[in-house]
Amino acid sequence: FFFASKMASAAVGGSGRIDVSRPRYPQDTFTGRLKHMFSTTNPLLVFTSSTKLYEAKAIVDAYKKKEEPAGVTEEQIWQAKTLVDSAFHPDTGELNNAVGRMSFQVWGNMTITGIMLAFNTDFRMVILSQWLNQSFNAFANYTNRNASSTLSTSTLLKSYVLATSGAVTAALSLNHLIASSATLSKGRHLPRFVPITAIGIGNCINIPLMRSSELANGILVKDANGKEVGKSKDAAKQAITKVVFSRIAMAVPSLVLPFYILEPFEKPGRLLHKHPALRPVGMTLIAGACLSFATPFACAIFPQEDSMKTKGTDLDGCGTDVVYFNKGL
Repeated sequence: FFFASKMASAAVGGSGRIDVSRPRYPQDTFTGRLKHMFSTTNPLLVFTSSTKLYEAKAIVDAYKKKEEPAGVTEEQIWQAKTLVDSAFHPDTGELNNAVGRMSFQVWGNMTITGIMLAFNTDFRMVILSQWLNQSFNAFANYTNRNASSTLSTSTLLKSYVLATSGAVTAALSLNHLIASSATLSKGRHLPRFVPITAIGIGNCINIPLMRSSELANGILVKDANGKEVGKSKDAAKQAITKVVFSRIAMAVPSLVLPFYILEPFEKPGRLLHKHPALRPVGMTLIAGACLSFATPFACAIFPQEDSMKTKGTDLDGCGTDVVYFNKGL
């Protein structure tokens, strides 16, 4: 796995046994979260078979009960734990669909981004790429939601339709505005920022709507000992705001940098000027490289197990100063 570390794990208890209820690396530092996310969002993990994933889960579950097979090493436990964290939902324990896992983000987003950037001024391709992106986002948002609140089919469809409509409208409107303005059309840089603007608008619509039941009913929160305290709407607001920010931050490098990296190759006499068909390929590969790093970096900005001080919130007076909850990804 990426960023293998020789430092002692923060998840080893006083008994010398691994605490598999927590990530391998400390989550109270950005470095620790980054190492964890590099391992669990590794795009190669999505090719792990369901059989191997369930075997890994069985090892972790057995270890929790101190019933692990004889001869299993600490490193094997950590490898199994990484597979579990990458593929199973932290709230339900169910195996996530491969397309919705964070380890699939690079493969899915690089393909869609390549289309989006290579044909960013083509009317039909703008609609297609934004529809594909919001469809993929909706699936990923549903997969990585906080599962303590139910999500109705009508809410799912509503958020999907509105987010797709918002992103497509934003992209087409901005392209039209730039093309019809004598001043704006002179700048070659502005059209390059249309995709990320549309993506940002889509995320600001999609994620809050898809998790609207959390905003309405609250999400499950626990104290420092893991005891359920209740549900909190304020915790839901904090979680969703952070997820929206992280998702936009994840998209920025792959939606902006490819234009500037390929620009020298598009000049007269250069490779892409002679062979324009290679432009989509170049865009896709560079987007994939950006996403390989942007995905774990963006996911590590905030802890997945987030915390909130209860004073001044809807949990004020609940008997504990700080509560913890699954923020989602």
